[in-house]
Amino acid sequence: MRASAPDIVSTDPVLVLTVDPPSSIRCVGTLDGVIGHHLVDAVDELLEARPPTISIDIEKLRLADSDAAAPLSEVQRRAKQAGTTIHWHGVGADHLRQAPDLGYRGSLTAA
Repeated sequence: MRASAPDIVSTDPVLVLTVDPPSSIRCVGTLDGVIGHHLVDAVDELLEARPPTISIDIEKLRLADSDAAAPLSEVQRRAKQAGTTIHWHGVGADHLRQAPDLGYRGSLTAA
């Protein structure tokens, strides 16, 4: 191993999704526009069961850049189309500062 290579143990995960079917996802790490499709794909799988609500915990999620908001908007859009309500948990001031206006009434729950 080269001396300049980062120690994998000390590196934060890019994105870890913990899916608890039928209607819960916990997001930890950093979300960006490149890997955001993994969150969208996980929500799509939950939507197949047609749950009335899906809870998404983003308390420990960081948005890497402005493109990171696009997957969150897409999740909200797909849930609305399926007739499912998204309950966002752990939404803090930092999340709200960077989140887009989704144009959809959802439920925000602080942890």
